[in-house]
Amino acid sequence: MAVPFANHLKDIPEYIPGKPVEELERELGIKEAVKMASNENFWGPPPKVRAAVADKIRWLNLYPDSGCFLLREALGKKFGVPREQVIIGNGSNYLIELICRSVLNPGDEGVTCDPSFLFYRRAIKGAIGAHKSIPLRNFEVDVEDLLKGLSDRTRLILLGSPNNPTGRTIPFSKLKMLMDRLDENVLVVLDEAYFDFVESSEFRSGLEILEDHQNLIVLRTFSKIYSLAGLRIGYGISHAAIIQGLMKLYLPFNVGALAQAATLASLEGKDSLDEIKRINEEGKNYFYRELRNLGVEFVPTEANFILIRVGKATTVYERFLKKGIILRDMTPWKLPDHIRVTISLPENNERFIKELRIILADR
Repeated sequence: MAVPFANHLKDIPEYIPGKPVEELERELGIKEAVKMASNENFWGPPPKVRAAVADKIRWLNLYPDSGCFLLREALGKKFGVPREQVIIGNGSNYLIELICRSVLNPGDEGVTCDPSFLFYRRAIKGAIGAHKSIPLRNFEVDVEDLLKGLSDRTRLILLGSPNNPTGRTIPFSKLKMLMDRLDENVLVVLDEAYFDFVESSEFRSGLEILEDHQNLIVLRTFSKIYSLAGLRIGYGISHAAIIQGLMKLYLPFNVGALAQAATLASLEGKDSLDEIKRINEEGKNYFYRELRNLGVEFVPTEANFILIRVGKATTVYERFLKKGIILRDMTPWKLPDHIRVTISLPENNERFIKELRIILADR
């Protein structure tokens, strides 16, 4: 008997996460494999955060606070908004999916740029929306192209800044121009997951224009610089009316007690974030220098990953796998000549460059 899945599921692309380290080591019978595919923070959470998680374990018999009251209060205080303008989710992916299901009617357009985070397209189609993709220009969002690509069916725009997988930001002047010219009936989701790594002076957060635009929601995550990817926690900041609307489909108890405890503790310290950002910059500059020496093209990044043109990405990806290094083959993003590499610990960065040098020499 055929499983009676909904018809629209056949058009939804499968999201394939990066191969786990344990699986690669088991397959190849190797040790000391390293994952540089998922843009995780290799430094891990600070002791204070780990202590908060350990202390909360004794209360795992109880449901978590479904409304994340303390966390919304803390984030509201951090960003100068009332807690009614904050929503917390089991990773920003959950919030992206929630927004798509809450905003799109069947056939309404959800617009993304190409290439961008593949989950955007999946969430739009999962909400029975029509996905439209606007190509980037030189790996950057072109606001004029984006505006020209909209139609009277467009209800939602999903943008990453910095964008995954390019690492490029949307300059503040262009973001403001987009919001000023956009119909207020179109909701813009600005995904700032990699915000904390940005160095560019041209970049300012969408939060700075939130007050003037009722159709904007800014997403952030604790999975990246805060080192809490394993606990899955993201948040959004928007106007109270938008947050209230999203709460109608909000899954109760979707943010665990350990995640809430860890996040509250992580908000109390800034020194560790500054250090992680500094080390990421050092790693980024190391990649730039070595890749230029090798004559390899790359896209300058404002995140903790870098998009590198290697030619025949799948072949290069498989060669790295055999050496115990997990990267991202960008073929599913329609970039068959590129790989994406997470900026990692210095020893991992050096290991990557060493293997890349060998691969290039074999051509």
